Amino acid sequence: MKGAIEWMARNPVAANILLLFILLGGVFTANTIPQEVFPQIDIDKIQIRAFYSGAGPSEVETSLCQPLEEAVAELNGIAQITCTAKEENASLSLDLDDGADLQDLLQEVKSAVDGITSLPDEVDPPVVSKVLYRRQVVAVTLSGDVPEESLFRHADAIKEGFLKVEGLNYVELRGTRSKEIRIEITPESLNHYGLTLSTLAAVIRSSSLDLPAGSLRSGKNQIFLRTKSQRDNIEEFAQIAVLTDKDGATLYLEDIAQIEEKLEEANNFSFFDGKPTVMFNVYQSPPFFSQ
Repeated sequence: MKGAIEWMARNPVAANILLLFILLGGVFTANTIPQEVFPQIDIDKIQIRAFYSGAGPSEVETSLCQPLEEAVAELNGIAQITCTAKEENASLSLDLDDGADLQDLLQEVKSAVDGITSLPDEVDPPVVSKVLYRRQVVAVTLSGDVPEESLFRHADAIKEGFLKVEGLNYVELRGTRSKEIRIEITPESLNHYGLTLSTLAAVIRSSSLDLPAGSLRSGKNQIFLRTKSQRDNIEEFAQIAVLTDKDGATLYLEDIAQIEEKLEEANNFSFFDGKPTVMFNVYQSPPFFSQ
């Protein structure tokens, strides 16, 4: 230390040039270093999601959670497994051990899940993905004294606008409700034609109509429906052939049931100043903007 001070005392010009370089380096670094309120972090978690049409939470736990847990329980690198069973879907969260390779374990989990043979036929292929950290950048509330359908339509348009902004790649909507096809039939009609609610639901599913959300009701009983194809309007559901007798006469769904397109029923509602409200949470995913 003493030698450095003596050298600077004997060479003041060189010492000043060195100090200038240090100052310039500090100014350059201050203007280019990433500045973030919430720095980017990696989350060592893997998520598995599966959908089981028409199943309640207890059936989801037995038919989805247990087989999925058993499939990944013996894999090395997993510290904790948590499964949440809800109506029609299950979500499995895998916490990794410190030092575990996320990409390698992700492939092992996918292979283990693909090897499960005990899942019911109605279950969609489970989706395995790594958990991404999203940073919330803004929260917006939309409300107004307008019909809910109009409010939700404007909310969808605003969401599309957010997603067109560079760097914003996820918008969470709260307070909205999707449309669903609702089919209602009286118990008397079922008995008259010798049908059961389960039989009628099977007929509708086998017709390959596009019903991403819907329900079949008779009295207090209800069956949730979900089928796949390209048709989803009321008129096409009305023409589903339920029964055909030996003379060729056909009983169509519209003959015995009431078919409507409505907003799905909600258990939670959002209001602001007494008016229906939609809330937006707008997020960034890595890589984040730097300032």
